[in-house]
Amino acid sequence: MSRTKWKDPTMGERTQFVADILDESLFDYAFDSNKVPSLNLHFFCVDFIKTHALVEDGIMREGNMIPLVEEFECIVNKSIWLPCNISNSMLQFKNKNGVFVDASKDKALNSNTRSKYYLENAKFVRGLLEADKNYFSLLIDEIETILRNSSFSFAEKKRIYFCTRELLSELINAGVNKTHLYNQVRTKLFSGVTPDDDVEYVISFLRSLAPVLSEYVTVFGITDEAYYELKDIFADLRPATDEEAAALSTKYVAENTFTARDPVSALVIGKGSFSVLLSVFNACKHDTNIKVTPKGLVRHTSEDQFHLINESKGLLSKNKNKKRQEREKWLLTAINRPISKALISAFELHNTALEIDDPQTQLLNLWTIFELLIETNQDFMNRINYITNILCSQVRICV
Repeated sequence: MSRTKWKDPTMGERTQFVADILDESLFDYAFDSNKVPSLNLHFFCVDFIKTHALVEDGIMREGNMIPLVEEFECIVNKSIWLPCNISNSMLQFKNKNGVFVDASKDKALNSNTRSKYYLENAKFVRGLLEADKNYFSLLIDEIETILRNSSFSFAEKKRIYFCTRELLSELINAGVNKTHLYNQVRTKLFSGVTPDDDVEYVISFLRSLAPVLSEYVTVFGITDEAYYELKDIFADLRPATDEEAAALSTKYVAENTFTARDPVSALVIGKGSFSVLLSVFNACKHDTNIKVTPKGLVRHTSEDQFHLINESKGLLSKNKNKKRQEREKWLLTAINRPISKALISAFELHNTALEIDDPQTQLLNLWTIFELLIETNQDFMNRINYITNILCSQVRICV
């Protein structure tokens, strides 16, 4: 995909910076430090409050608050948005002498006391971020302000980097599918179009990602055996139309309507619900393994056009197959040259991964391949870092 052809060179540099942050943060194989944070300021406060309540109710032990107290201090200290928009003294409390002190630096306070102090601030922050002008909207406003600012120094770039990643974390934690977000970024911000207003184009795109619940119609393929075994039990199974058969490579489909925040999530919900039933059936009949097909069609209930979604593809199936000429070259090389045991084992592991549906097991097989093929004399942890550094750079180019 090509980059967007920004109208204004100055603004284009800024908007492309945002596009690159979105792309890199959502990319599956980016360095861990570049990926979307698991929790942002808002959802960390939610987690802090919930965990504290569980401790107070005796369901969890007090020790569970120790890492959360330390994380609260870290998030508050690192947040670029917080001091500018709420307060720069979130860790300040009055001691017994009536003097304001930084609770994180007061060695006389244990983690239990600090957690009680921080609980009130966590509730205060959460209340602000869940008001009518919520964190999602506040972050977009901040990004727009920075983009339209007269300067774009390192400090502005640092702020926009932080706010963009906080925004993505907000969306994912609110229930928006990460694959959907990545697909939208690649489609809208790397499409080669020329916007009339560079900043408005990016801001409008960000606002369009709002986590709103909608109804989607999902259609996914099922194997012949699944249809004949289950058609009398489930009314939503039917023969595929010509268009569905061509798109999904199947004769029969399951159609249903689900409420979700994006079309990919709707497909995941639909296939997940049906897969549970198939798993129960497979437990009752061991000489078969009926499945749903990898692809799915999804449309909003207000639309007529279906969109093909490949979210449920296996990890290995997401990559393109090599062309016939390339395949013949590989096979002739295997026939005419001696192959090392490590390479033979690598091909066997790859073949096993193709037969496995579970992504975690697939990734374990693939990682073992790289351990076999990448030679290094370093110790265990350095070896992992060495292989990871090679993979991240190579995969980013190839995928």
